[in-house]
Amino acid sequence: METLQKNVADAAWQLLSQKTNRIIWKGLASAHRSPGSFLQHLTAMDLMHLTPTERLLLPIFLWKEYGGTMLSNEAEQDLMIAVGTCIDWQLSWYDERDLDQEGLPCLFSAKESIMPNAPYWSLMQRIDHCCEVQEPAHLAVLVWSNECLLHLSGRLGLDAKELVEQNELTVFSMNDLLWDTEYGIFLPRDRTTGHLHLTGSIGGVIPLIAEIGDQEQAEAMRIILEANFIEDDHYWFPTVSLFNEDCQVDTPDSGAVDPLINWLLYYGLMRYDFDDLSIRLRENLLHLIGEYGFYPYYEHKISLLGNRGLGKGQNCNSAAVFIDIMKSQMQHPCYST
Repeated sequence: METLQKNVADAAWQLLSQKTNRIIWKGLASAHRSPGSFLQHLTAMDLMHLTPTERLLLPIFLWKEYGGTMLSNEAEQDLMIAVGTCIDWQLSWYDERDLDQEGLPCLFSAKESIMPNAPYWSLMQRIDHCCEVQEPAHLAVLVWSNECLLHLSGRLGLDAKELVEQNELTVFSMNDLLWDTEYGIFLPRDRTTGHLHLTGSIGGVIPLIAEIGDQEQAEAMRIILEANFIEDDHYWFPTVSLFNEDCQVDTPDSGAVDPLINWLLYYGLMRYDFDDLSIRLRENLLHLIGEYGFYPYYEHKISLLGNRGLGKGQNCNSAAVFIDIMKSQMQHPCYST
């Protein structure tokens, strides 16, 4: 098994090295394959063409690469430029999208979301007004991204006081406005109406990644995971509850396995010491990607017949995720300094 996984990891690294237009995903894997090389290849042009999701993920990748690395003077200068750019991006979310100054920047369309196929998007976009969604998955990655930037800023001696204040407000407001005590999950909120939308999406437990809730809330989210997203004959974790009527057919819109979302959950579960779930999730992901190749999504039903991959193959996200979870220690990245 280890030999097979090493061969898959070698193929993943080769793919990431070839896809120069997706250099950010090479950054997730480079800490394991070519330590310290990420910034050497990251250009201003690369930064300009990042998607909203990639802009949020970049500080996380930078922390994983450079959080515990001795830097040369040149590398430190390059890192300072990258971190300064990322801080400006984060603050622009608050300046331009935090419309009520609650610390909850809105998304205006599904295309901006890390979960563009989540079922609540079709519901909210049918409503007769501008789409302004305060999405737990997006906000959770924003908070983790902020956290990584604050770690890096402290190391580099950069002033990030404004980001500290905004981040604290986001955590407070998510608990105050988006947490649903009855269901034990964070729910997306329509900003224009103030209504929370109950959804079968796994996005409501992504805040585990940023330690937004306390241990009691985390235990409630674990119950949701175990009750709605785990079955012996399914890969972990589909993006929609297995008991949602839309999850009977595997498509990105109706419950396929998303490696990027599961990568987030992998670290989120460790953050609350749910190591048993983390280990099982890691085994599932390594098997799924290793067996079927690098796809953006996978069918969630376990089967010995046919290819489980969905969408276009040679996907950089999945290749990078495979290398990272194969090589990383069982420890949340923000704790490894």
